[in-house]
Amino acid sequence: MTSCSHARRPALFRCALLGLGLSLSLAAPVQASSDAAWAAHRRDVVNACLQATDLGQARPAGELIEFDDRIGLTALAVTGIESVKGAKPRRARVLCVFDRKTRYAQVAEADALLTPPPAAAPAKSRGR
Repeated sequence: MTSCSHARRPALFRCALLGLGLSLSLAAPVQASSDAAWAAHRRDVVNACLQATDLGQARPAGELIEFDDRIGLTALAVTGIESVKGAKPRRARVLCVFDRKTRYAQVAEADALLTPPPAAAPAKSRGR
């Protein structure tokens, strides 16, 4: 390996080229994925989430929500028909969380996810 501590001009030029090459090689992983890779990722997440739910006529209810790579999760809301024995079928929503590393999808009931919380009772005034 060439040392960059010498002040000679050819060595300085080699050091600059080495530094430029190192910078470019470190920057390469940061580049955005191709459109085809994003489409394949979306297809994988949707398929895994639809298989993880037991809702009938399940379909995505929005776009993917991508979390930072440090977390490695993708979320997707899914809607469909919930059949409960002895009750009328009803439309339901689940939240699917897909682990990009393990490729495992897990769903949880999410009907209340977009419902505003009940109004808080007004605070009682304290008389003086």
